[in-house]
Amino acid sequence: MDKLLKKAVQKHQAGDFAAAEALYKKILRQTPQHVDGNYMLGTLYAENGRLPQALQVLQRAATLKPDSPYIHNNLGNVFRLQQAWAPAAECYRRALRLQPDLVPALNNLGVVLKAQGDTAAAEQMFREALRHDRTFVEASYNLGNVFWERGQREEAAACYREVLAVQPGHGHALDRMGDYWLERGDRAQALACFHQYMRSVRNDDCG
Repeated sequence: MDKLLKKAVQKHQAGDFAAAEALYKKILRQTPQHVDGNYMLGTLYAENGRLPQALQVLQRAATLKPDSPYIHNNLGNVFRLQQAWAPAAECYRRALRLQPDLVPALNNLGVVLKAQGDTAAAEQMFREALRHDRTFVEASYNLGNVFWERGQREEAAACYREVLAVQPGHGHALDRMGDYWLERGDRAQALACFHQYMRSVRNDDCG
């Protein structure tokens, strides 16, 4: 079974989703209670926007292995994509009770709290994520957005610069930095950011 799962994961990582799905399902026909088979199939469904199927399979995985913070985090992601904020937050909190330093769950809980209007709590989550991993660009970008929306432009720009130091082609951070420089009347800097942003968008489209 491990050999079959390894093959399925390889297909999944290579982007051959149809082949990966068929292999995950084969595993589950043989062993319906296979935790990793359920987890990986649910993850594949989520990545392909098949959220009802993802929810069903990941809930089964969470029932089979309730002490896995990773399963609860991914289940929270599915709820978050459906804008079901309360169950998403509960999933992330469960993940963090199991592993308090799980950086993606800290960041994801911050995203949900911000969507619920609690920006102070969201800021705390993003800061905690960065305390554990300064290079986690999603948390730096999200913290920057909290500052930006409060009008704290310098603090926001500092966060976006941290993003770009790790990931120079981060399109959203480049776009925000372009706006930052426009507000300060520096058209040359703004245009440089916007041009780099456009290159990043074209690269994403080609990739």
